[in-house]
Amino acid sequence: MNAGRSAEGMVLLEQATGYAERMHLSASYSMWLTYLGHSYLSLGRFAEARRSAQAALDHAREHGERGHEAWALFLLASVVATTGSAIAEEVATLFGPVIDLARTLGMRPLLSQCHAAQARVYARLGRGDRASEERAQAETIREEIGMSGTEADPTPS
Repeated sequence: MNAGRSAEGMVLLEQATGYAERMHLSASYSMWLTYLGHSYLSLGRFAEARRSAQAALDHAREHGERGHEAWALFLLASVVATTGSAIAEEVATLFGPVIDLARTLGMRPLLSQCHAAQARVYARLGRGDRASEERAQAETIREEIGMSGTEADPTPS
């Protein structure tokens, strides 16, 4: 939920990730970078969101944090999709690796969010048929995991 204080949250996340970097704290550092990237994305700071996503992805892979890798991949795909540069044929390419990894790791909430994100992109591109299919998949997963009726939120938890 957004309390209208995104800029303040971003500053706190920048401070936290800076502190973790200075202290050489590596546990979950990639996840903090992902949170920061989502903050940048929500504020329309796409270049910073992309840099944060890439740094999170690199760190997660370097430290074998597969779950955090999946969230970083989701952020990276979301940045590209949000900038409006994606075309319908690229949507599966953007989110496909995230979906594959989320399935492998059993990350069903992330899987639901991927389908919801794809639905938004397809809707923006005027592909209502595909958007409906993706929304239905997202809702089915939410129902299966007991989150029915909740809107898919792109913020990792």
